Amino acid sequence: MSGTASAYADYLPVGDISVLALCFLIFILFLGTFVHRNVQYRQLRYSIACIFIATIANLTYHQILGSTSAHVSPVAITVIRDINCFLYQFTMLIYVDYILRLVSVVGKERNIIRAVAGAAFLCFVTVQIMGHFLHYGFYIDSSGVVHNGARISFAIAFIFFTNMIFYMLFRYRNRMIPQITTGIVLTFILCIYLMILQGKHGQTSFTSTIFMLPVIGFMYLLHSNPYDLATGSISGDSLTYAVRDCYRSKDKFILMYLDVVEMSSQQSIPAEMTFDIYRFYRSEIKKPLLFHLSANRLLLMFREKDNKDPWERVRKVVEMFATMYERHRLDFKAIFMGSVDSISRDNEYVEFLKFMASKTDFNTFHYVTDEDIAAYEKQKKILKELESIAEKRDLDDERVLVFCQPVLNVESRRYDTAEALMRLKLPEFGIVPPNLFIPLAEKNNLIHPLSLIILNKTCSAIKSFLDSGLPIKRISVNFSIQEIRDDNFCSDVTEVINSNSIHYDKIAIEITESRNERDFDMVKEKIEELKAYGIKFYLDDFGTGYSNFERIMELPFDIIKFDRSLVIESGKNEEGKYMVDTFARMFRKLHYRVLYEGIEDEEDEKLCIGMSAQYLQGYKYSKPVEINTLRDFLSAEESA
Repeated sequence: MSGTASAYADYLPVGDISVLALCFLIFILFLGTFVHRNVQYRQLRYSIACIFIATIANLTYHQILGSTSAHVSPVAITVIRDINCFLYQFTMLIYVDYILRLVSVVGKERNIIRAVAGAAFLCFVTVQIMGHFLHYGFYIDSSGVVHNGARISFAIAFIFFTNMIFYMLFRYRNRMIPQITTGIVLTFILCIYLMILQGKHGQTSFTSTIFMLPVIGFMYLLHSNPYDLATGSISGDSLTYAVRDCYRSKDKFILMYLDVVEMSSQQSIPAEMTFDIYRFYRSEIKKPLLFHLSANRLLLMFREKDNKDPWERVRKVVEMFATMYERHRLDFKAIFMGSVDSISRDNEYVEFLKFMASKTDFNTFHYVTDEDIAAYEKQKKILKELESIAEKRDLDDERVLVFCQPVLNVESRRYDTAEALMRLKLPEFGIVPPNLFIPLAEKNNLIHPLSLIILNKTCSAIKSFLDSGLPIKRISVNFSIQEIRDDNFCSDVTEVINSNSIHYDKIAIEITESRNERDFDMVKEKIEELKAYGIKFYLDDFGTGYSNFERIMELPFDIIKFDRSLVIESGKNEEGKYMVDTFARMFRKLHYRVLYEGIEDEEDEKLCIGMSAQYLQGYKYSKPVEINTLRDFLSAEESA
């Protein structure tokens, strides 16, 4: 074909051959490593496919031009070259959309940018095609001479899409980590420089290399290998993508969760244990994925279809780990489960396994049951109701109930005080006991709205009792240290009491002692502020685990509540009784009042009265009742 020598002179195949090798290498890396298989990962795969095909087309095109014996129709040559050019431009279009997702542009703005990029792509394609007929740019004349012309439209397309990328990176720079933005910008600046340098020297040999550079940059900056070389574990964030892949392909899988308690205090896992962990999941399981959720938590995942008798493999791993425990003696919790569609759909395995770990004893192997899953689903629904209550902020919310347990005044033998207790009443579950929702509310910072509702309803009931002439001295309401830390705690409490038009001394606040030394000054300040209004304070659960007498004496409590455990201890022997009685007499001498909780029978009552009791509370007198039922106790006298 005439004119082929000059057309071929500006090209050397080394660049394209190198890019084809890179494409194969990246494909091998994708197979051999765990990469986040999200939309942007698929976009990278599409761009690599486009570059691969475009590079083959470019090699083929120049091979034809460089051959003296090839007899290929002008139409075929034109199509091959157009495939090369169009795929390069389409790769730039993919890069634009990749950055668009990276900076999290959504809605109308995303649609506008996509429409502009798509219209520009169609415009550039049209210009190139029209050049074949209008004899500008690339065309083959009637005598078979190849005219490359100036590749102006191709260069303009490259510059246009690159500027779109720069525009998005600058406009939405606050949504990106600066180091990532800088890396992407410098990568495209390098591409522009190489494009200019290549054009200056009349070369086209490294065009495919220029389009390949952003792929390498994106992979290194955003899709790098997440493996930990010591254990072969993957970043815990990758679990989301692994679960999503299995759910989409409907593959069943098994999870093996390990919480090694003492690992969190070590800077690195001992080499011997590292080897055991590696052997732990490699010896019996095919194609495993080990996720490093935190310093002390590992999660092993494998697909059932890749492993014959998968639960038999789990059994063998358990046997191996039992041996491993004997060697290292680190306390652990191990949980095993198969995939569950509802949890896979919502991608909540980490949350579910944390839930299970909180209910699992140390040094045990627990297999998840249907009851466990039902309990978790119930917790999710309860949490949703708690969030709704907190968001609604209705102090009369009907879902929050006040129960009361009356307290006997030993001296008067009357029930003149009580403790307000929180319950939930939900349509699906009925009455929900506090152990199911209070820890959940505290963990998710939802407890304070509930406490304010209890306080409001308690104040309303007290006002009703007083209006009816019933002798109510006070009702105590529980608040957590977490709530007291809030700057608005005191104003929240006084505002609710004021809104119900009752005296402050009709309310008492119960708190437990904090183990955090930094809380002491804050708690003392809040107690003193509210006591100035007349509000009383109870120290709850005295005798359970932690008691700093020096701190207790510095806090202006009114009543010390002795926990049921002290009542039990005092009934065991004379030594226990002497210890508890000594505490009680000491507090009374220091002008604190003493209340014993957990009085279940006459023996408990007699014992505690003999140990300086001023108030008694427990099932002997009443289980917790709805607050309106407290009327029956306020008007009655306990028989001696």
